[in-house]
Amino acid sequence: GEEDLRMAAVGAMANMGPAAAAAVPELKAALKDPSHGVSMFAMWALGSIGPAAAPAVDELRRVLREEEDSHARCNAATALGGIGPAAEAALPELVSALKDTDTVAGISAAIALEQIRPKSEAEVPALLDGMRRGDADQRRSSLWAFSQMGPRAREAVPELLKVLHEERGAGELAALFSEDASIRASAARALALRPAADTVGGLFEVLRGTHTEARKAAAWVLGMIEPPSEALPGLRGLLRDSDSHVREGAAAALGRMGPPARGAAGELSDLLEDPHPHVRIAATLVLDRLEAHAPASGEGVSAAQEREGLRLRRLLKDPDARVRMYALWSLAESRLPGTLPDLLAALEDEEPHVRMYACWALGALGASGAPGARRLLMALKDQDRNVRAGAAMALGQIGGSERSSVPGLAQALRDPDPQTRMSAAHALGALGREEAAGALAGALADSDRSVRAGAAGEEAQHMARHLME
Repeated sequence: GEEDLRMAAVGAMANMGPAAAAAVPELKAALKDPSHGVSMFAMWALGSIGPAAAPAVDELRRVLREEEDSHARCNAATALGGIGPAAEAALPELVSALKDTDTVAGISAAIALEQIRPKSEAEVPALLDGMRRGDADQRRSSLWAFSQMGPRAREAVPELLKVLHEERGAGELAALFSEDASIRASAARALALRPAADTVGGLFEVLRGTHTEARKAAAWVLGMIEPPSEALPGLRGLLRDSDSHVREGAAAALGRMGPPARGAAGELSDLLEDPHPHVRIAATLVLDRLEAHAPASGEGVSAAQEREGLRLRRLLKDPDARVRMYALWSLAESRLPGTLPDLLAALEDEEPHVRMYACWALGALGASGAPGARRLLMALKDQDRNVRAGAAMALGQIGGSERSSVPGLAQALRDPDPQTRMSAAHALGALGREEAAGALAGALADSDRSVRAGAAGEEAQHMARHLME
């Protein structure tokens, strides 16, 4: 229907980013569209356009002030953040939105304030007021916002900890024991802003206890405090802790610490054989991160990359599917030489989710994954629907150099799974070949609304690009 076409056209603009700047007047008008979906897409599009969407700032401010729908307020704040410093006129509305009754809307406002004026202190009083007088959701939103402000929130740490203590009852570190994960996380970030001398002793006292979640949070804080030398010896000891979650937390903390933690590489390497998969993943991630900061003394970058490749390829043989999935994605992100054969081999994995990740990883390679197009076409016939959808999406990401992809994707438009059909429609649009147009036209009559909208979006995006040229 007309609503689907309007939504698809506006969604196409969102995918174009700054290239859709000429459509800002139409997108501004779409903020008042009677269709909730169209107005939401319009806000996403304005945020993706960036500074050039400044003419829509006043209308987005109106949404923040007047809209009853919390999703609309959240998206308006996000759009203003995407516009950046050019949306400075919206600072009063965003500061007020920090006390929004909807937690996500308040958090979105906090993020937008950071994007518009990163060094502003204007939000601190509003956040403190929200902590003192707001309900539980408002306090949680304010605490999260403070946790993202870094050193600029240092002056508010005593008040922040006071509110957190009230959540628990007593004791400066008591909030680390909260049943609420968001309270624990906020407390940890607040404590990380305090001087190491004031904090380290109490944190290790928590670590000598038996409360798993509190111990994990304490390990996290130790990885954030300054100077790192205060916490490094204790963190290395925690890599041998009897609790796997604490070992994982200590490894992650060392990774955040960066180069000062290179001396723990030996203990981290031992964790590659840990019986718990989440610890093995954490250790691999941290070792890769430490070597990215600086290869070992006397080594070239290629030697460090070779070691990273060996670690990740070993994880591809791990008995736990989650570990293999992590290894696949990491190989794709690292762009290490010789990665393609490993990703192709994973398309034969016995676990469907691993095969799906192999498709995603091949797609993430972009044009470099083109030699895998034939195998991805075979994966379009996989017995698992998620694998088929992933293969279709990857073929679109790889690009239009392979004309042979079009017939297979056109056939996938008749797949019994709607997600696969929608992915095939997007892929055909991404290939940009004339022979894909007929198949997309047929998908406009699909029985599933999302597939029809996807096909319409590809055609609308093609027309929008043509108009922008």
